[in-house]
Amino acid sequence: MSINIIMNNFYVYTYLREDGTPYYVGKGKGRRAYLNGRIPPKPPQLERIQIVKDNLTEDEAFILECKLIAEYGRKDLGTGILQNRTDGGEGVSGRIATPEAIQKRVSKNTGKKRTAEQKERMRLAQLTRKEKTLEEKKLIAIKISQKKLGVPLGPKSKAHKEKLARSLNGRNKGIPKSEETKQKMRKPKSEAHRKAISEGRKAKYALPES
Repeated sequence: MSINIIMNNFYVYTYLREDGTPYYVGKGKGRRAYLNGRIPPKPPQLERIQIVKDNLTEDEAFILECKLIAEYGRKDLGTGILQNRTDGGEGVSGRIATPEAIQKRVSKNTGKKRTAEQKERMRLAQLTRKEKTLEEKKLIAIKISQKKLGVPLGPKSKAHKEKLARSLNGRNKGIPKSEETKQKMRKPKSEAHRKAISEGRKAKYALPES
């Protein structure tokens, strides 16, 4: 089975001031450059969102992003005109947290009490957490791309199903159900309904032809 996946779907973009100078350099794909709620915010006019270069692999986009940030410089470091708070590329290399951001995090967590169950989950997560290898990261990237392209990923492994069961265990515990919901749950499914569910599952887990 061979699946040809195009991975050069990244681009590098800039947000421009009214005078045409960039105030932010970013890397993304899809609609990322045009999303609201960004920090710094995107410019109000679409013509001030500039796609510097597209049809890039993620590595190529990282390299160009870093290059442009180095050329224009960062305001927080006193080296240039950009509002970027990192040097670009994967991760947050060179990021400087503002005093306001630090205080916001401190205030958010001050006085917060975690339950014994939460503490145990955090402890177990730290014990089982490990750094992913490059091969594992590539596999994850391929699976994400397959999902976005609509390529079925096949049935989940037994270990994956057990992990999902553990994460979902108790999620709905204690949540009262309405009488209407209870009646719907008790109502036997029709033959057509059962057949539709069966066909849906088959289509969901069917592997693509090689």
